[in-house]
Amino acid sequence: MDRMPLRLPGTGNDIATTRGDLSFPLERIAVPTLVVHGTSDSAAPFAQGQAMAARIPGAELLAIEGGEHVSIFTHRSEARARVTRFLRAHAPAVEGSAP
Repeated sequence: MDRMPLRLPGTGNDIATTRGDLSFPLERIAVPTLVVHGTSDSAAPFAQGQAMAARIPGAELLAIEGGEHVSIFTHRSEARARVTRFLRAHAPAVEGSAP
């Protein structure tokens, strides 16, 4: 959380670029996708995360109970564990690496 101020310019850019338009062609995403969203997010309501996961073919949704907008930081161990499982399940096999 100590580096959050460094993220603000990127967040501002995201907002300016999308201008609130959430009509991206999510249905065209063709890679494994994990949507991580806090259920108590007041900046981007949880329903947005649910809708995004529903529109992306085969997407998985990690609903972080009670998580707010920065739940990947405030619920780090929960998010890290699920992201790790997701990556292990979907990462391409590399010759000579352990499973």
